[in-house]
Amino acid sequence: MTVLLSLIALGGCGRSIVGNGGNPSATASEGLCSTGGWCWVTPRPQGNELSSLWGSGPDDVWAVGAGTILHWDGRAWAGSKIDTFAYLDSVWGSGPGDVWAVGGQGTILHWNGKTWARVASGSTAWLSSVSGSGPDDVWAVGASALLHWNGAAWSSTENADTPVGIVGVWSHGPDDAWLVGSTGDKNGILHWNGTAWSLSLDTGTDRVSGVWGTGPHDVWAWVDTFDNSVDRAVTLHWDGAAWSRQTTDHETILNGLWGSGPNDVWSLSWDGFLDHWDGGAWTTVANVPSGTNSYTASWGVWGSGPDDVWAVGEDGPSHWDGQAWSEPVNDAPDQLTRVWGSGPGDVWAIRFVNDAALNPHAGVVHWDGRAWSVSTELSDGEVALYGVWGSGPRDVWVVGSADDSIYQTRAIARHWDGASWTDVPTGSTQPIYAVWGTGPHDVWAFSGGGLMRRRR
Repeated sequence: MTVLLSLIALGGCGRSIVGNGGNPSATASEGLCSTGGWCWVTPRPQGNELSSLWGSGPDDVWAVGAGTILHWDGRAWAGSKIDTFAYLDSVWGSGPGDVWAVGGQGTILHWNGKTWARVASGSTAWLSSVSGSGPDDVWAVGASALLHWNGAAWSSTENADTPVGIVGVWSHGPDDAWLVGSTGDKNGILHWNGTAWSLSLDTGTDRVSGVWGTGPHDVWAWVDTFDNSVDRAVTLHWDGAAWSRQTTDHETILNGLWGSGPNDVWSLSWDGFLDHWDGGAWTTVANVPSGTNSYTASWGVWGSGPDDVWAVGEDGPSHWDGQAWSEPVNDAPDQLTRVWGSGPGDVWAIRFVNDAALNPHAGVVHWDGRAWSVSTELSDGEVALYGVWGSGPRDVWVVGSADDSIYQTRAIARHWDGASWTDVPTGSTQPIYAVWGTGPHDVWAFSGGGLMRRRR
């Protein structure tokens, strides 16, 4: 049996890290160090689990996690001195001098541009998310907490209508926010008017899964409901005065909504149904391919505008041109899981396939505006791809993981330069689940072992 360890060396580095640090930084020979003199050797700069990331610009990025706050100044990561070992689950700020981090045991920390300080929350609940519209309007939510910062203090805004399991929040401004939650038979949608939360809709036993909108008179929520012991796709719409409910004939649940505006919204279900909202009614698109099986999973949707939308899933890619969804041709790639593009003539998708011996492999396919083609296939062991992103047609990344014949895992990062794919070593043994960047020379990757960045 092989045991993998995160190694820490004891030395007089004088720098500090995470948990209880000073003003640390990492060197090429060793990672961040604690006030007790323990320094990370591998992985560098540190090995604590990270959970959330926020930044105000390329030279001001914060990452938080298990008793950890790290800062990127454009040159190197540095640890921050904090007086807690609590797990920090979320970080958000209104600017470089106003950053909040929240986590377990009601922990709330604030950065004023110079130091982190603990701020009393009045709660012992696990806080899982923090967001706001400005320095005097910040929300922190958790499984049994709903807290608001008014610029001077945190206060609880819970009432008898507040659901225990908060799963989503969407805000249009300081006096217009929506919250959805579900726990047991206490499910509903709440609204914030700038003074208090009030129950806007009690959904009974229907579990609310998410909320999204375009403005104060156009808010959508989707729920998981059962009708005669089967799933049923249901959406709820707020028009500024009342909620209306639309139930389809689809025996499935919704994966989410995407739209380019209030009169152009698509709902995507688990079983491959695409419905369109034109501002007046939902319409099931009749010619979305259903495949040869009764169960067809849909995984991703992306568009560059109302006349250019792609949906991918088990049956392959389908395209909306503003008039109709196209049927995949016989030789179109199938088993697609994620999609990204830089424009109508440059769309990339990753796929999951099995070879003749049923060994799992992964591939990348490309749309050039006329046809789909296989761009590359990865067959070196059991390969899985999880993310695709690029800054343009000549700069595309796909990420994932591979297990060799003795089940040793390594991360995969493959780059397209406009002519060919190149494997780029990451040095990580953990799968990479997502990739994103601000440009070709600033790319971030999130792995099971933490956060990585590439600048070249």
